[in-house]
Amino acid sequence: MLVYFWLNSPDLAVERVRNRVIAGGHSIPENVIRRRYWSGIHNLFNIYIPLSDRWLMINNSDTPSSLIAEGSGTKETKIYCPESYEQLKNLSQNHLQGLAQK
Repeated sequence: MLVYFWLNSPDLAVERVRNRVIAGGHSIPENVIRRRYWSGIHNLFNIYIPLSDRWLMINNSDTPSSLIAEGSGTKETKIYCPESYEQLKNLSQNHLQGLAQK
């Protein structure tokens, strides 16, 4: 089972790491956080979901977290939060277009 925790912006991911460091955790360079944010969304739709028997997408931007969607590979998808699901799909497609332009 794949569980994907999504944050609604790379800035929030940077902030979470900054807070982790303040609490004594390890650091990650900001450029690496931002690169992984975009590649993670892209890989979710283009690699991981097609390979997964079962998957969950969770919005971890706020407390409490909320379930965006769940499914079984690419065969079955149940969407609980259409707005977030479409935003993720669009971010994935926009990232792919950006890579093609480089």
